[in-house]
Amino acid sequence: NAGDPGMPSAGALGENTSAGPGQPSALTISAPPTVRSQQAIRVDVGGAVAGLQLVLLDDDGNEVARRNLPSGQSSSVFRAPAVRTRSQFMLEATSPRGSGSETIVKPITVLP
Repeated sequence: NAGDPGMPSAGALGENTSAGPGQPSALTISAPPTVRSQQAIRVDVGGAVAGLQLVLLDDDGNEVARRNLPSGQSSSVFRAPAVRTRSQFMLEATSPRGSGSETIVKPITVLP
């Protein structure tokens, strides 16, 4: 819903966990906002560095799947969880940045 001001755009929602105020995010993730149960979810990463981790979390914050991207790899595929009702998940991408890390979060809806 790119035109809906209350919804995130197709790009990533950025949350700098180590960068100071006003420092732009170097990390981006792109994934479909809505998928079907058991469908492949392709995740493309921009600005990735060695040590990048992708984690799929359920609505309660429980880890469903994790991928560690090797240096030079810019995409990964997750299998959407099996669901019986519309369910919300979060995709987190965490990358080392300076002495800390940077985390980007993107919501994903999984339909039965």
